Amino acid sequence: RRFDPNHLSAREAVQNGDIGKLEMMHLTARGPQPPPISYVKVSGGQFRDQTIHFFDLACWIADEDPVEVYATGAALVDPAIGEAGDVDTSMLILTMASGALCHIDNSRRSDYGYDERIEVFGSKGMVQSRRKPIRDVSLYTGTKVVSDGLHAGWYERMEPSFVLALDAFISSLEGNDTPYPTLMDGLKAQFIAEAAVESLQKHQPVKINYWQPE
Repeated sequence: RRFDPNHLSAREAVQNGDIGKLEMMHLTARGPQPPPISYVKVSGGQFRDQTIHFFDLACWIADEDPVEVYATGAALVDPAIGEAGDVDTSMLILTMASGALCHIDNSRRSDYGYDERIEVFGSKGMVQSRRKPIRDVSLYTGTKVVSDGLHAGWYERMEPSFVLALDAFISSLEGNDTPYPTLMDGLKAQFIAEAAVESLQKHQPVKINYWQPE
């Protein structure tokens, strides 16, 4: 997701100071339909399987790490997911090291298509990476505006990013100084996910413990 052109532009706006001091982020991730229960049982749960990508995005966009997480969730889409010990609808609040707040909302079901978007609010403005329709065309007639719907699944939505990620990987193999997620970036997202699971179970905020290799 770091290679999504819209997300990258949003990050550049934040890093360039276009919105001033970062104060709030809102990340939305809603999949078109829940996975099979057989997958849910081995997935590690919504936070480790779905939300973990957005933990990474939050750290990457803000260029800082959260110190605390509060998570709540429920099985509102499919009771079988709850019976498997997981949630399919969740909200999380991350408190970043600077004090900025990040809200993430997740759902395993979105009947209108795959919905992924980011909003970053700062002292001087706001930047958005909006949901992507199948075509960026709108028809205006009278009092109505008709636009195309969203992509049916995450792969169609993210397909261009895979090409850019592969290009960056090849470039790094060729010895070029190409920005690419590191092992520690992945571990960092995992630490946040583990703290989120603990918060969900305890119904209280949890401090995030980051392990550092010796």
